[in-house]
Formats: sequence, structure tokens, C-alpha cells
Amino acid sequence: MSEETAPSYFLQSLVYNVPNEMFTGDNNTAVFNILKYLNEHDISSFVTQSNQHQLFGTSKHQWNITDANTTINALVNLWDNWNTI
Repeated sequence: MSEETAPSYFLQSLVYNVPNEMFTGDNNTAVFNILKYLNEHDISSFVTQSNQHQLFGTSKHQWNITDANTTINALVNLWDNWNTI
């Protein structure tokens, strides 16, 4: 996955949209809950962390949903295979 696929601002905005209750327990539990939430929910209506703009769209200041899903899938795969790396 290239750097252009998942710029840090877009990653921050992605996590910003995860409900607070997913950030509970120890770090392992919180990461698992966050990844599970992102993998199982519709992310198309997510907003930027400024809460002023839609995260996904066609402007150069927005992310595309395909790259977001590629990123989520890569993170889930990394989590699932962490012990085999």
C-alpha cells in the first residue's frame, strides 16, 4: 500500500468517526474494537475531524472510499496475522 493510499489526516479522520465506546479496555481491546467497527459499518457518511466537511468525495481535500476500504482491509489483515509476521 502506498503512502498516497492512506494519508495521515485521512486516517485521523477515519478514527475520529468511531464511537467513543470502542475506545475502552486495554490497548489491544481498543484496537480490535476500532478495526471491527470500521470493517463492519458503512463509512460513507464520515466527516473530517474538523467536523466541517465530508471525508469522502472527489475534491483533492477528500479521500476516496476505495482507498479507505483498502486501508481498513490492510489493517484488519495486519491485526489478524500479527503473530505470523
